[in-house]
Amino acid sequence: MLRSWRKAGLGRDWRRRFLGVFVLVASCILGAMPTAWSAPPTVYDFRLTQGTARLPAVTVYADIIGAGEVPAKGLQPADLTAKIGAKPAKVARLTPFEDAKEGIAYVLLVDVSKSLSTAQFSQMKDTLAAFVDAMSDRDQAALVTFGSEVKLLQEFSPNRGKLKEKLAELQPTADDTAFYGGLDKAMAVARAGGAGVPARRVVITLTDGVNDLTGGVSKGDISGKLTTDPVPLYLIGFVQGSPTPEEQSAMGVMRDFAAQSGGRFYDGRSGGWRGIYFAITRSIRNAFVIELDAAGFRSEGAAYPLEITLKAANRTWDSKLQLTVPAGGSEATAAAPAAAAKPAATGNKDNSLWIMMGGAAVLILAGGCLWLRRRPVAPDHASSPANPAVAPPAAEPSVPVPVSAAETSQAGVLTRLTRTHEGPPPHQLEIEIIDRVVLGSDPSVSHLVFEQDHEIAPAHCEIFFEEGHLYLQNLATDRQTFLNGVALTARQSLDEQDVLKIGRTEMRITFPG
Repeated sequence: MLRSWRKAGLGRDWRRRFLGVFVLVASCILGAMPTAWSAPPTVYDFRLTQGTARLPAVTVYADIIGAGEVPAKGLQPADLTAKIGAKPAKVARLTPFEDAKEGIAYVLLVDVSKSLSTAQFSQMKDTLAAFVDAMSDRDQAALVTFGSEVKLLQEFSPNRGKLKEKLAELQPTADDTAFYGGLDKAMAVARAGGAGVPARRVVITLTDGVNDLTGGVSKGDISGKLTTDPVPLYLIGFVQGSPTPEEQSAMGVMRDFAAQSGGRFYDGRSGGWRGIYFAITRSIRNAFVIELDAAGFRSEGAAYPLEITLKAANRTWDSKLQLTVPAGGSEATAAAPAAAAKPAATGNKDNSLWIMMGGAAVLILAGGCLWLRRRPVAPDHASSPANPAVAPPAAEPSVPVPVSAAETSQAGVLTRLTRTHEGPPPHQLEIEIIDRVVLGSDPSVSHLVFEQDHEIAPAHCEIFFEEGHLYLQNLATDRQTFLNGVALTARQSLDEQDVLKIGRTEMRITFPG
């Protein structure tokens, strides 16, 4: 009977159908396995910056930095564990901020004291106007000024024209600097928010940090208010000339505030403010949104410690913040023990993994045996014509094996910059550009740093990847970026062998990949 099937071609059809089913089942098993067995990526920094709670949902924003000072790739919710107080919370989703399609609520805190000259203040206003112009349609901004007094100049608004009109009215006329009072007001505005205001809220300011107004809000007051529900502070320090001991101390306080709040400190003494403001935006947008399910947690309307642990390839990270959780939620019900047992069941992930691997092995062995049996059968000369027309075996269609989302993520562009003349290091730089790379002289705001070229601004220019192309854009407000000998006035696409010049450094661009 088997011989008659082969003669009729039925044996080959049967084996082909069997092989198709085998590939389909194996693909399903293998497709379910990458999440379980793929190693987490290497992470170089992990910190929680902000959170909001509307039980049972809790949303947390976090910086998770991988290689190349860009957001880590390949992370899965299973790489994180969370708890609020002593209660475990399920990590439901982990999403890059840009993919979450959320906006940002900026509080632009403006120093209107005489710390800046009229020309410098005008430059700062131009920088803020450009910053407002660059806001996305989902973003909003509020304006708070501080000098001898603190004023809320503009509530949160997405109206760029209105915001720029308010900025244009400002002048540096105040004799005193109520810096701490300004921070206090800015944080209050950020926390109050309002209907329709994005949940992600930050404060940005440029100042010398000297609080010379007696009385009022103190340094301890600000530090105390940052311990619970922190609002990230992005503080740019600036002084004219060599800083005095008082100014040095004020810069240190700004660094402490920024670190405690989940924000960052930037040294703005070398200028390049526009580049710094745009670097701040990139830093904020390079975050992750972690969504927690806190079912079974009940809040009494108090502040609770929120802790998230991340297991990366190189180490285990732990970050905490104190979060006010509005009263509500529910204690675990009778059905909750089953739900509580579920994480323990997922603790048997290794067992299920071995079961899946065993099933895959059996299928692979079965498929291998079947494949070996598919070798051609010797022709039956008694029943075959003398010169049979032998048709070549039909090629088996290739079946793509499912891969994880992390494996299908778009790769960047390997870019090499080689100095065209003698000069101080670096002589050659090579980096994979996935999003944006800033070139400048200040390591706090630039990825590729040229510290020995004093004509390069802190954040001089950027190369960014967009819609399959690399582009170059000038960031410095007082210095130029040249491409093939021409000063940039707008962004310009990059090609092989282009020559980039910033300061006294000239480099040829090539793409080794």
